[in-house]
Amino acid sequence: MKVVSRFKKFLHEVWMEARPGGRINWPDSRKLMESTVLVLACALFFMLYVGVLDSIFGQIFVQLTQLFR
Repeated sequence: MKVVSRFKKFLHEVWMEARPGGRINWPDSRKLMESTVLVLACALFFMLYVGVLDSIFGQIFVQLTQLFR
């Protein structure tokens, strides 16, 4: 029973910090949109970067395997 009461206390404290006026500062909609666009742009960039590297190294591997046949 002690575990249940400690868990309830934990959830209550989390709720008190997360609610408006608590210690968490939630971003406004503009800042949230800017951050979302930035994350998506970075993900797209790294996806393309890794894809290009994979293609290059794949071609190098194919060339090396054909060279040593």
